[in-house]
Amino acid sequence: MISKHVSVYCILIVLSFFSIINTGYNYAEPIYVPLIQYYQDQSILNNDQQISLLSNLPFYAWQSIAYLSNENNLEWILFILFILSRVFLVFSIYFLSNTIFKNTVVSLLSTFFSTFIVWTFNIGNFIIFSSDFTPFDMSLPLAFFSIAFFLKKDFFKSFLFLAVISYIHPLSVLYLGFIYLIYFIFNTNKINKKVFFGGLISFLIIIPIFIKIFSFNPAGNFNFQDWLYFITIRSSHHIFPLSWNLRDYILLSLLVITFFISLKYSKDNEINRKVIYFGLATFIFLLIGTIFSEFYPSIVIIKLSLFRSLVYFRIIMIAYVSNYIYCQLNKTRFGWNFFVSIFICLLFITAILGPVLIGGGFVKNIDFPNHRSINSWEEISIKTKELTDKTDLIITPPFEESFKVYSKRNNYFGWTESGSFLYFPNFAVESFNRLEDLCGPFDKENKSSYEIKKVCESNMKDINENKLMWLKEKYGVTHIILKNQSNFELDILFKNEDYALYKL
Repeated sequence: MISKHVSVYCILIVLSFFSIINTGYNYAEPIYVPLIQYYQDQSILNNDQQISLLSNLPFYAWQSIAYLSNENNLEWILFILFILSRVFLVFSIYFLSNTIFKNTVVSLLSTFFSTFIVWTFNIGNFIIFSSDFTPFDMSLPLAFFSIAFFLKKDFFKSFLFLAVISYIHPLSVLYLGFIYLIYFIFNTNKINKKVFFGGLISFLIIIPIFIKIFSFNPAGNFNFQDWLYFITIRSSHHIFPLSWNLRDYILLSLLVITFFISLKYSKDNEINRKVIYFGLATFIFLLIGTIFSEFYPSIVIIKLSLFRSLVYFRIIMIAYVSNYIYCQLNKTRFGWNFFVSIFICLLFITAILGPVLIGGGFVKNIDFPNHRSINSWEEISIKTKELTDKTDLIITPPFEESFKVYSKRNNYFGWTESGSFLYFPNFAVESFNRLEDLCGPFDKENKSSYEIKKVCESNMKDINENKLMWLKEKYGVTHIILKNQSNFELDILFKNEDYALYKL
């Protein structure tokens, strides 16, 4: 007879794989895969702005992946790590829910909802289950285990997980550390020897990371307003809450209201108090993020992306609401609470099925290693690797993604990867100047990325040889990839049905 624990583990593994089917998997993550490739071979991408900056930061997990892999097996290693990370994430959510309620059914229900509600009840566009494999994705399960051990009063393990996270995604340490700090500020009597020594050991482990981060300060002056303009059009969906959809606020408000209703159905008052302090810390972060991005823009606060901190409390709220639904349905009394729980349950199901149906079905694209179909953009990126030198600098259509993953060549500008320039203001301004030199000018009153893209793509169709020679002189570009609309006389190295690679 199969034990209860084995049955639960099997269910969690099944949920993990179904969640991958739901989100899909994208091998060609445009920021961190090229970084791994650079760690493997530092003769490539050494003339690329983004790589030159990121390679100075402590991405030790990514360096380890590079050390353990090579060009031939990197796809397989990342695919396996993605699957393991997803399974670990699902288990961590179950562990957190079970820590709070100590009920297998509630914990499984909470895990199910958390796993499949990808976009709904979310602001700031930070999701928990992604098709990419990034440092933040890798840190999430460790964060949920840290929170669970904190709730269990096993502070040493909680802080140890926090220390490990610092070597993967240091910003997450800031979010969780502030949450824990708020709790202890209001509960100083809970600080004992275990808390002190656990915190001290974790702090000593974390110190090298933050020394590395703060010691790297690339020199250069920048115009704050120019940087703010770039961040507004590039990352408003993460940082500037007044630009977000009202629908998202309404749905999140429903979750928050239901969470407060659900509190009385949890019998562990001590955990409830901790959770309230977690919510308070999260609210403080959101309030600071709003004030110092929209009203009094602060470079420090904007760079911290404080709205990302909501992902932890969002999972806790879903766990509480799942317990409320379970308690009400378990009573089977046809009263007000019963029908409210039915409504909430239907709302959750709609939150799962709505994006699935609108998005065109449950099964998303999964990039199985060595079995991916190559589209025309990936084909010309691969051909660029074959037909150019490692030191060449290539102009590509700015809004196409993952050029460097397939070409291993320096990219003049890439819109998606430029999001990392949030942390390097002088390079952000310089990078946006590159875009404007290529396909501007842009109306500074227009703060829509959609409009920037439309203007850029329109101007790219009219680019001429004189402009290209000027860019070659100014930036040292050697090649350009364009959609097949150009009529000027340049050597075409390769052409397919959509793109052509020209030598300048």
